[in-house]
Amino acid sequence: LSKRLIFPRKSKVLSSSKKHICSSKVVWAAANQTINSLEESVFTVSSGLKLEVLSQRPSPPPPSSQAPLVFIHGSYHAAWCWAIHFLPYFASKGYEVHALSLRGQGPPDKVSLLSGTPTLDEHTRDLAEFVNSLDKAPVLVGHSFGGAIVQRMIGNDAPFPCPPAAGAVLACSVPPYGNGPMIARFLRNKPIASMRLTFSLAARGWEGRPALFRESFFSEDLPEPTLMKYMEMMSANSRGGIIDLKDLNSILPLVPPKKGTLPVLVIGAEDDFCVDQEGVNDTAKEYEVTPVYLKGTSHDIMLDTNWEDAAEALNSWLSENIAEP
Repeated sequence: LSKRLIFPRKSKVLSSSKKHICSSKVVWAAANQTINSLEESVFTVSSGLKLEVLSQRPSPPPPSSQAPLVFIHGSYHAAWCWAIHFLPYFASKGYEVHALSLRGQGPPDKVSLLSGTPTLDEHTRDLAEFVNSLDKAPVLVGHSFGGAIVQRMIGNDAPFPCPPAAGAVLACSVPPYGNGPMIARFLRNKPIASMRLTFSLAARGWEGRPALFRESFFSEDLPEPTLMKYMEMMSANSRGGIIDLKDLNSILPLVPPKKGTLPVLVIGAEDDFCVDQEGVNDTAKEYEVTPVYLKGTSHDIMLDTNWEDAAEALNSWLSENIAEP
């Protein structure tokens, strides 16, 4: 097989150094004109770093007993990925919703830049401080590497106290044992696909390569203009590594909370290129729940063509397990 088949060349258009970097609100408005009442703020953590927060509140306000939702993104993403569909969807269902850009991620004119790669516990402490700033314990929704942060927080195994959560959702999440066993399975069963995935995620190879970007995160039926817009957003709002993998490996496996402590939902996508079904099943087994699988959906369940299926699955679970709005 040729090297070009495994590692495709960058698109001439997208390899330009003149990237479109602007505030997130401008990007979202271009992507989805239906977003309104969106609050953009900055949360300063105890270390002094500034984190981007996107929020939307329902009208009328939710009952005092209703848990808010806090969404945590994964690698190469930022809070914007929840703002396109999920924030307005769940605000329309009566939830107060917040999406947090992890340290170093988000619009460069709004957040603090980093000199190194953050550790899992640094991300977890940031999330804990943000949760402490809320009036009520939230439901934490973690996607991909964001799921590892949620697991660290709800497991009460961090070297600092973490506030309680009303529930946790692990969507296409890194399993409690990390990515190592999944990578080994990919290498054994699909060596070419494994090399492409490693190139895409570890070396940021998706950038400027629409076909590889689609293969890594999205379904085949996602319209090309939308795909290109999402690639532009990810390029503009993600810089450097999101998590120190050496540090993460020293912490694994992540410890689940005691059974019955809080409700947990595990979601997988049948067409996920990044997290295989065995990884999803292992996560669900660790948390003693039955996983929910989304058909015809790839890794980015909140942005992919069938995003509404993901939102409805989450909303149904919330209605059954968390106090209704």
